[in-house]
Amino acid sequence: MTKTLNELIAESMDLKRQIDEHTRAATNLGAQRDAVLAKILEKMDEDGLQRTGTDVANVLVSETIVPTVNDWDAFYNFIRENDAMHLLQRRVTSTSYREYIDAGQEVPGVVPFIKRSVQVRSR
Repeated sequence: MTKTLNELIAESMDLKRQIDEHTRAATNLGAQRDAVLAKILEKMDEDGLQRTGTDVANVLVSETIVPTVNDWDAFYNFIRENDAMHLLQRRVTSTSYREYIDAGQEVPGVVPFIKRSVQVRSR
């Protein structure tokens, strides 16, 4: 049996409500877990441990260097001077790209893609 448009819209809104409930719950659980992980790290630091384990899990402290740009002009100059484009992620900002298209200017090497979607909003 084929559902009517009204039934499909109602089903979409019900599923969105369920997704929102689960997202809120997952966000809350994620925050709780992050707090517990921070406490685990703190205790392991206090005890001078890099690894430990229990009957339910093995725990390992790892450290990774991640970049935080505090001077974008200097960073971009470094990229230009050192031909270091690999420091940037390969992603085009949609909003800025659309501004060029709206102004009638093509962006070399980029092909537009029309993404179609349906937006269903509650009343």
